[in-house]
Amino acid sequence: MSFILHGTTLEILFQILREKLNVRTILGLTATSTNHTSISICEHLQVDPSTVIRGEIVPRNLRLSVSRDWDRHDALLFLLNEKRFMDCDSIIIYCTRREDCERVASFLRTNLQVGCVL
Repeated sequence: MSFILHGTTLEILFQILREKLNVRTILGLTATSTNHTSISICEHLQVDPSTVIRGEIVPRNLRLSVSRDWDRHDALLFLLNEKRFMDCDSIIIYCTRREDCERVASFLRTNLQVGCVL
């Protein structure tokens, strides 16, 4: 739905749902929307923002880290060897492309001498 939020398509969809299909309840789920985006969605769907149930932005069991290091592999290895990550039972590393995933997995297999499954 987010890709159509900025046009009139969402308003047309809302009109069809309400008027043609008689939909009275809408459930929207997202794990990443900002407060601004949530308010925008409410405005487009004509939903009272006070009815939105919103949880923590970053759950307590999630640790986010962003790096702008020139050598990303070495920065990742350094990060994974820090105590805050060494104590984790599992770690998810997001990559944007399959080639990046394969390169990171190969690098970690070579440089981390632990019995982990990647």
